Amino acid sequence: MSVTVLTPPTVALPQMPIASTATSVRNAGNPGTEGTNARNKSYEQILGARPKYLRYNLWHPDSRLSPTTAEWSETAVPLPFPPMAEIDDPIACQTISKNPSLCKIITPINVDRFEKLLSDHPNPLFVDSVCADLRRGFWPWANTLKDRYPSIYDGARPTPSDEHKAKFICDQRDIEISKGRFSEPFGPDLLPRMYCMPAHAVPKPNSTDLHMVTDHSAGPFSLNSMVDHDQVTGYPLDNMTHMGEMLIAHHRSSPCDKKLVVWKSDIAEAYHLMPLHPHWQLKQVNTVDGLHYIDRNVPFGNSSSAVIFISFNSLVAWIAKYKRGIRNLATYIDDSSGFDFEDDLLLYKPYNTSFPRHQTLLLRLWDDLSIPHKAKKQVFGPVIPIIGIDVDPNAMTLTLSPERRAALCDALYAWAIKPPGRSKPNYQLKHWQQMGGWVNWAFNVFPLLRPCLNNFYHKVRGVYSPSRRIWVNNAVRDDFAWAARHIKSSTGVHILRSQHWDPASADFTVYCDACLQGLGFWYPSSSLGFCSPTP
Repeated sequence: MSVTVLTPPTVALPQMPIASTATSVRNAGNPGTEGTNARNKSYEQILGARPKYLRYNLWHPDSRLSPTTAEWSETAVPLPFPPMAEIDDPIACQTISKNPSLCKIITPINVDRFEKLLSDHPNPLFVDSVCADLRRGFWPWANTLKDRYPSIYDGARPTPSDEHKAKFICDQRDIEISKGRFSEPFGPDLLPRMYCMPAHAVPKPNSTDLHMVTDHSAGPFSLNSMVDHDQVTGYPLDNMTHMGEMLIAHHRSSPCDKKLVVWKSDIAEAYHLMPLHPHWQLKQVNTVDGLHYIDRNVPFGNSSSAVIFISFNSLVAWIAKYKRGIRNLATYIDDSSGFDFEDDLLLYKPYNTSFPRHQTLLLRLWDDLSIPHKAKKQVFGPVIPIIGIDVDPNAMTLTLSPERRAALCDALYAWAIKPPGRSKPNYQLKHWQQMGGWVNWAFNVFPLLRPCLNNFYHKVRGVYSPSRRIWVNNAVRDDFAWAARHIKSSTGVHILRSQHWDPASADFTVYCDACLQGLGFWYPSSSLGFCSPTP
């Protein structure tokens, strides 16, 4: 990386930018050593002696492929059935039985066909649980009968004053009703065991389009506080490591000079395709213009939403790989990507378009399972963004587009510039987490910049309160300015140059160690040692 000093632009602090992905950094909490040995052992077992700062962006020369989302399904734990206390709750049962038109199981998925294609899947218990939930509704690992939680809770907020957003919410409600995912209106009062959370019209990342998000974390009795968060973490997301491994394996097995194209396909309305159990549907009341509607399907905003969809789509990916022969397939929630030779195209008749062969095969599989998709979200080319990162399968590079690079640098400089006078810029904790998540995601392309969050993490320690305001200090400013300068000059990750090598093959070996008191180096071949106290 170059260390050329660039003069930052003199701009006023803008409103907190929207991150390119839906990631955020967790609250740092208090550091401790409990469990450290287990974590280190796991890391060493997986990555050996690789430097941690490379964040998995180091590929093995023998082209070993890591398990993807499809393979994860082969050992996944079956999804839960609602606890008997929930099923036997007389109040919820009475509300559902007296209002049979409100809670229904709605999904376009052809469950019978889905189940048939999975008849020889090596994890039948997991398959059975997902198929059963497509028929009876998924349960979000929740306890709705928590102590001191009321039987009815209305956390709705007034219709947005912004006319554009208000109209969007009304239009979206009408669309959801037409597709059966919202019930017909009822009211004016909520019924026993019903909860209502606030709904918002939120801009989509890198777009002026809006999508409707229900805030399941709002209020003292939020729906997310009912979810067992230990059960909705650790689910797979295929990333640039998987894509790099696939590209290396391809180039080693196909040494010809034929050019590649990379492709990406997106499932439409992904979360909303998954039905929820009627006893949880009671908690998903949306209020629009004073009328109540039951949201019958998985929404944006619940901490279990991604997990439920990943579980389903992992099985779709398994079918694609092992029944349709789409071997080079990476799956990131509702996005699927791969690559093909640029001249190996196959016509997809519904769009009257020739796509790369394996992309067409995937679209045909989705049609077979009645999984919806839109033409504009099926893209391919010599370089396209995948999870926000430009992938070039021929140059074998992972980079950020100039627009994404500029947006990230502008945000870093906005935090780095010290305002005139005595004003002290501060942001709410949730904005610190959003910024940290954005920078953390960028480490996929700029792994050497990890130190820029060292002081950042120290600032977000303490009590978790999303609205808590935290001052930006000089240490964070300096770190972010340093990161922005390097991002401007970096060329990203070069896969063929970023390959793992064994320490035994090194030409020269230097041992080093550091602590709070100093730093030392030892050169065994020349019997030289150097040390220095901490400045």
